[in-house]
Amino acid sequence: MEKKREHLLTDPSKSPGSPGSPGEEAVTQAGTNSRTGRRELPSVNMTFEPGNKVGRYRLLAPIASGGMAQVWAARPEGFGFARTIALKLIRHEYAADEEYVRMFIDEATVAAAIQHPNVCETYELGREEGILFMALEWVAGDSLAGVLHRAEGMEPLTYRMAARIVADASAGLHAAHEATDSDGHLLNVVHR
Repeated sequence: MEKKREHLLTDPSKSPGSPGSPGEEAVTQAGTNSRTGRRELPSVNMTFEPGNKVGRYRLLAPIASGGMAQVWAARPEGFGFARTIALKLIRHEYAADEEYVRMFIDEATVAAAIQHPNVCETYELGREEGILFMALEWVAGDSLAGVLHRAEGMEPLTYRMAARIVADASAGLHAAHEATDSDGHLLNVVHR
């Protein structure tokens, strides 16, 4: 039996807020949690391990974990190129929560609208077995935290390097602030 997988960013009719979109589906298939009073989707019980497949992507190694999602190094399988990507997966404990699903979809929609060399590209938003995922550009290299940690006890970052990091990050943030929807309206991105 072939698994049903939705591609949300590649199908304009699946944009958040449109009939038949994942957000709309969340509303129509949701139930109410008697304990919290929040609307929830059907329960999802999926764990992520290296070698698992999510959509057309094979998980390689975990990269980071946050409050709402996990990020994995992954590779697409099938036709085409098989370069490493970053795959962001909504945590299974939130996959059935309508509010978290909406936030994840909104994040992907906004991220896909930002086109700038200092912002990683969003390739795909999809859902497999109730788990939402975002396929993102893999940016090779160390994080700023890793660079700073390695520099401890060694020569600190030069002012020139620190200024370049801040300038590049600021340029990416500026692109986020200038991002517009398909009608040309500002997305009003807010950073927290």
